[in-house]
Amino acid sequence: MQVKTKDGYILESVIINSSRMLEPFNIVGLVTDIEIFEHLDLPYITGQVAMMDTFRLYDRLDFQGAEYCTIIIKQTEKSVPVEKRFIIDRLLTNKKANEQTDLLMFHIVEDVLFKSNMLNVNKAYTGKPQKIIESIAKQWLDKDIENICSDIFQDKIRLIVPNLTPLDAMSWVKSRTTTDKGFPTYLFSSFTTDKLIYADLKTLID
Repeated sequence: MQVKTKDGYILESVIINSSRMLEPFNIVGLVTDIEIFEHLDLPYITGQVAMMDTFRLYDRLDFQGAEYCTIIIKQTEKSVPVEKRFIIDRLLTNKKANEQTDLLMFHIVEDVLFKSNMLNVNKAYTGKPQKIIESIAKQWLDKDIENICSDIFQDKIRLIVPNLTPLDAMSWVKSRTTTDKGFPTYLFSSFTTDKLIYADLKTLID
């Protein structure tokens, strides 16, 4: 089943899964709204999903938090689908719409944050800042970095990551860098790619 959004996108599936479930459950036909938030200062995406629960799914699926929510969407029938995996970290709304239907809204965060929060980086690094960021992303999170920065002013640096999660460690290194013209840099995630994007302000403006 596919659902066409108000913006013309095609929502292929919204799959809920957890270790407590016997099999994944596709709620795409019940979803009423999906909001995705991208932030320049956050290397992960957040969002909200609203659905009309006409089958008592909240009780049957035993929502406790930390369920996986995989969203697959594409622009047109012929375009390549975009898939993003999230964690349901909390329930925002659970109220009666009528006698047979409940309105559920839950908050989601990209799974890379969940994975990062379980890891601890305490290691010395030497090299260019962007290369250190790429190394942390690949080694700890199996993530690639899409580097669209202009020339970084800082060349070779040496640092010891002081007991930070991988995402915090990369953000910490990023905060120490500027371009050769003084523009700040950003490390963020986008719904359209599985890579983390490392960019500077001038490139984003252009």
